[in-house]
Amino acid sequence: MSTMDFPNLSAMHRATCAKLGPLPALRFKQDGLWRYFSWDDYRRQADHFAAGLVELGVQPGDRVAILSENRWEWLVADHGILSAGAVDVPIHAPSTAAQIQYQLEHSGAIGVLLSTREQWEKVSSVKAQLPDLRFVIGMDEAPATTRLQGY
Repeated sequence: MSTMDFPNLSAMHRATCAKLGPLPALRFKQDGLWRYFSWDDYRRQADHFAAGLVELGVQPGDRVAILSENRWEWLVADHGILSAGAVDVPIHAPSTAAQIQYQLEHSGAIGVLLSTREQWEKVSSVKAQLPDLRFVIGMDEAPATTRLQGY
């Protein structure tokens, strides 16, 4: 398989998941133990995330930001965003609230997925200056999904 055989990254990911199915795709540490999920699980998780984005009103070409440290959820979110036809906007986790505001504003992101309460606090402190931001999805302690601006 060559990357040239696929029209986009989402199609390449689907083909890889179909080919490797039950084999381990990602390994991560949780509660002090190493865990993994299969390529089938990876695809299923990405599809569920994509469906959730579509339910939130994400349209092809919309931008959805990911504000997170390196973790398996980041990878799932990336493929979920692409599967929904949207564009992901990765934001470096150590960014300040002002830097995050700038990137969200200038990218036109309508939503943001964030990892921790600390990231939620940064976004929350600048959300009044982000009229295009419609929702925030939290991975950990932040609200599971927060709709903003009456969306």
